[in-house]
Formats: sequence, structure tokens, C-alpha cells
Amino acid sequence: MISRRVQYLLIGIVFFAIIAILPEPVGLSREGKLMLALFLMAAWFWVTEALPLPATALLIIVLQPMLDIMDSDQVFAAFGNHAVFFLIGAFIIASALEAHNIHRRMALFFLHVFEGNPNRFIFGIMVSGALISFIIPEHAVVVLLLPIILLILNEVGAVPKGSNFGRASVIAIAFGCSIGSLGT
Repeated sequence: MISRRVQYLLIGIVFFAIIAILPEPVGLSREGKLMLALFLMAAWFWVTEALPLPATALLIIVLQPMLDIMDSDQVFAAFGNHAVFFLIGAFIIASALEAHNIHRRMALFFLHVFEGNPNRFIFGIMVSGALISFIIPEHAVVVLLLPIILLILNEVGAVPKGSNFGRASVIAIAFGCSIGSLGT
């Protein structure tokens, strides 16, 4: 018996083949039709998790030059945007903070400065996000602050989706970084 994952994989490939065989609709080129088929196949794989998400993403990148939809230079240039590498770098820094428990030290310092009052804590999150966003773009600040605030919320028993304090804390990160981003 074929596993469900393999069935979903075969269904996605059949979707792609059917769309690829059909004639081009009016106003759509061969490359456009193949890209539409590739998009629908990838969406099917993402929804059903027939392939792991990173594998599906790499499949899209590899199939475009193989199917002669785009040149490999064009495909890889689209992923070489400065913003993409910037966000990847911010995630790497955030994971390094967590790997070396620096986020725990920062959380303890944060609690020491803004202890005692939940309103002061929320205000501290906003001020911290705003001040750091004057120096670093807001996307990176959110990535850096989120593990710190989530650690604090877990320690005090406030879950971001389960309590108003948790919701307010996470929203304060977004507001503080948005306010500070005006400075950059």
C-alpha cells in the first residue's frame, strides 16, 4: 500500500503534468503556463506536506531552469536580494543568542530594569524596540527581541495567545519597532 505522503506527491505531479500538457490559454505564454503549473504543484505540496517545506522551495528553484522557464541566472538572482540575506542574517544572530543563552541574560536584565509593574514592562518593551530600531532596521529588532520576550512570558506563565499580558507584550514589540523604524 502506498503511503499518504507518496499519494499526495503523485497527485501534485499529475496536476503539474495535466496543466503542462493543456494548450496555452489566450495571453499566456508557454513559460507562464509552466510557472502556473509549478506554482499549483508547490502549493499542493505545501498544503499537504507531501515534501518538507524547504525541499519544496528548493524544488521550485531547481525546476525553473530545468523546464526552461527562466535562466538559472535569473532564478538565483531573485533569491540574491539584499533584503533576503539581511533577514537570514538577523535570524542567524537570533539563533546564536538563543544557542549561547544570551537571551536569558538579556531577559534577566530586562526584568531587573522594568520589574514590578506590568504596564512598565510593556512600556519597556516598546521603548527598547524603538531605541534599538533607531540603529538597526525593525525586522532584525523583532527577530532579536522576540525570543527574549517569549522567554520572559514563559517564565511568568503568560502565553502570548493565551493571556492578555502575553498578547500585549508581543504587540508592544511590533509597535515599538514600528515607532523606532521612523528613525532609520
